[in-house]
This record gives sequence, structure tokens and C-alpha cells, in this order.
Amino acid sequence: EESAKTEPKKEEAKKEEPKKEEPKPDTVELKKEPLRITVKLSGLFESKQAGTVQLKAKEFAAFELQEVVPHGTRVRKGDVLIKFNPKKYEETLVVKKRDLRLSEIALQEEEINFKYLERTRPIQKEVFERNKKYADDDFVYFFNVEHEWDKKMIDLQIKNSQFRVESTKEELKQLEKMYAEDDLVEDTEEFILKRSKLAAESAQFYYDLNKVEVEHITGTMFPRMELSMKESAKLRELDYQKSQETFNFSLEQAKLKLEKAKETHQKLIESFEKFEKDKQFLTLTSPADGIVYYGEYNGKLSKGKWNNAVVVAGAMKIGETVQSGQVLFTIVDSKPSLIRALVAEKDLHWVNTGTQGVSVPAAFPNSRYKVKVVNRNDIPSPANDYAAILSADLPGSAKIYPNMSCSVELTVYDKKETLLVPATALKREEYEDDSYNHAYLFVADNGKTEKRKVPTGQTKGDRIEILGGIDAGAKVYRKYEDGEKAK
Repeated sequence: EESAKTEPKKEEAKKEEPKKEEPKPDTVELKKEPLRITVKLSGLFESKQAGTVQLKAKEFAAFELQEVVPHGTRVRKGDVLIKFNPKKYEETLVVKKRDLRLSEIALQEEEINFKYLERTRPIQKEVFERNKKYADDDFVYFFNVEHEWDKKMIDLQIKNSQFRVESTKEELKQLEKMYAEDDLVEDTEEFILKRSKLAAESAQFYYDLNKVEVEHITGTMFPRMELSMKESAKLRELDYQKSQETFNFSLEQAKLKLEKAKETHQKLIESFEKFEKDKQFLTLTSPADGIVYYGEYNGKLSKGKWNNAVVVAGAMKIGETVQSGQVLFTIVDSKPSLIRALVAEKDLHWVNTGTQGVSVPAAFPNSRYKVKVVNRNDIPSPANDYAAILSADLPGSAKIYPNMSCSVELTVYDKKETLLVPATALKREEYEDDSYNHAYLFVADNGKTEKRKVPTGQTKGDRIEILGGIDAGAKVYRKYEDGEKAK
């Protein structure tokens, strides 16, 4: 019974507990309010006109600084900006004149050589052919005539030598026989016998010597001579064939040398003419009225910065050599009228020709000057940003000079009244026509929930502009998911 009595009490306790109510979805009442979007840029003031002064020498390179105006000097058109020492130029000019004259002489020599070869070629060919014929005739004559007669002459010399031996011996024999018949040999007879004996011995000696020489000549010298003549004939024939093939090369070589000499001389002439023109760069003057800035200004390439300003300023010392080819100065208007600013890619669609705003110079943060976009580069730079040129409405009293920096604020979207809803109240459904320009939201109207498609506009922070499909005063669910649940 006690348990039975306690059970109803538990049920009564349950009935007495209050029910927890779920929080009502948060709604937002739409109202019209202003919408203004701005884009902030950083920029540099620049002049419409900027004349550069460049050292454009083609040949002369030793530009030794003699005089130069300081950076920031105000100049008039024609004022001297820089002077270089002319001494080295004059010395080099003397050398160039000498080299040009030597080249002219060398060209004349090549012309004379070529004309000489042209005139002598027919004669040289005749001489060449005639010498070849003479050499061939000499070769035939040697083997058919001269060589045979040499052999006969050697044979005759041996016979003569042998005959002298025999005759002197016979003469000695007869003398000895004749003197032997006398009982007493006189002194004269004795002398004659001695002379005959010596003559016989001499004849025998020369005969023996001739035999040795003949053996050497016939056994060694004649074969050598025959071999040498035959080898010389072969080499002469090869030389002749080579000469036939290369006969015209010398004339062609002379022609090519002449052409090369002409080209070399022409280049020296052109170089000399350029060098003479380089004299004008020994003194550089201002192309316009303005202020002298060291270095080169190129807005497109340098994003409004000055190229090599520090390098040029460091080189502007008396006695230092300035390199040819570089821009030394930029002459700018004393008052800038333009601003070059960099535009990030995400802001590119906002910044267009005619877009207006204000600029604030970094040097004068309390000053405001009206600006307007006059041009914008559509091609990205390597850093993936874009350049915009803005006109700047500066009063005459403004102490603003080229290359001073500033900030720019452009008003790119401005509506006095429009509807803004939290971005969480909208949802874009994919794969629906024009879904990129429209979104869905839920309207809470007297306890009813309605899903509605609305066109969207610009975004400001965490809110999105509604361009139609709903009026001010309507209430929408702050969160799209709450509207789905309440539907």
C-alpha cells in the first residue's frame, strides 16, 4: 500500500514541472541605410612631363666628370648640367685618326695586290706550263741521252787510263833496253829512266783509282741518280696536279682579303664618325625648364620609383668616370599634376577611368586633394599588381614635389539608401540560372515563413546588399537554417 501511495505522488510531481520552450529564431527587420565602399591605394606624385638626360655615346667611354649641378637644382632649358674632361677624348681621337689611316693604307695594298694578281695570272699560267714541259723534257733527255753518254764517257776514261799505263810501261821498257846496250850509263840517261818509271807508276795509280771511282759511279751513283730523277719526276707531277687544282685559290684569297679589308675599313670609318659625334656629350644641357633629379624616372617599369638614383648620385664626383648609356638626370616640372598608384588585383574591378576620390600627402597628413582616375593598366606587372594614373587637383601653394608619396582613397560605390542583410541570412543554390546574382532568404510575416529569391548587390563587411524582391520593414531570419526549420 505504501508503494502504491507513493507512485501517484511521482506522477503528480512530473505534471507540476514547467515545459522548456525553445528560443525563438532571431529575425532582422530591414531598413534602408547608406552604403559606401572605398578602395585605398598608395601612390607617388609625378609630373606630366619628365625629360631625361642620357649619356648616349657610342664609342667614347672615358667620361671623366669635371662639373655637375646638384640634385634638386632648378634649371632653364639649355642650362649646362654636366661637363666632362675633354683631354682623354682628344688623345683617343688622335689614336683613332692614326688607326683609320693605317687601315686605309692596308686597303690600298690589298687593292694593288689583287690587281697585280689579276694581271699576272695569264703570264704565271704560261710560265707554269712551260716550266713543267722543260722539266719533262729534261727527264727524257737524261735517261735517253745524257745518262748513256755518261756511261760511254766513263768507259772511255778507263780505256784512256789503261792505255796510259800500257804506253808508259812500254816506253820504260824500250828505254831500259836501249840504255842497256851502252857500257856506261850517263847521268842524263839515268834521270830519264827514273822519270819514266815514275810516270809508269803514276799511270798505274790513276788507272787503279779510276777503276774504283767507276765502280762507285756505276754501282752507287748512277742508281741513286736514276732513283732521284724518277722520284723528282713523280713529285713534280703531283705538284703540278695540286697546282692545277689550287691555281685559282690565290686570286680568290686576294679577293676575299680585299673584301675583308674593305669591311674592316668601313667599320673603322663608321666607328670614327660615331666617335666624332660623341664629342657633343662632353657637355650636356637641360632639355626643358624644371628641377634636376638624379637617375631615371620610368613610371611603367619602376612603379613610380627612380631607377639608379643612388648609384648615379654616388658617381657624381669630380674626377670619377661616368658610364655611357645610363640616364643621368630627369628634368621634371616643379609642380606635379599626376599620381601613380598601385592597384591590387582584387580591387581592379573597382578602379576605372573616372573614379574619384581624395589624396593625402605623407608630408602633409591634414591636407586633402581631389583626384580622379585617368588611366589604368590592364596588364599585370611581374608582382601581379596594376598601375593607375590619377589627376591631382593641387593648388599653387601646395609644397608637393615629384616623387613625394601619398595615400589615395577612392569612392567606388556610394548609395544613400539601400537594404543590407546579414550574409548568414542568404544562401546561393548552385546549378540555378543567374544564381551568381541571386540568393534565397526566409521572410517571417505574421507567423508565416516564406522562402524568397532576391537579387544581390555589393558586400560590405558581413552584410550583403539586396537590390529588390523585398521592401524595407520586412523581417527576415538572421540565419538561413532557422528559416528552413520554421518553414
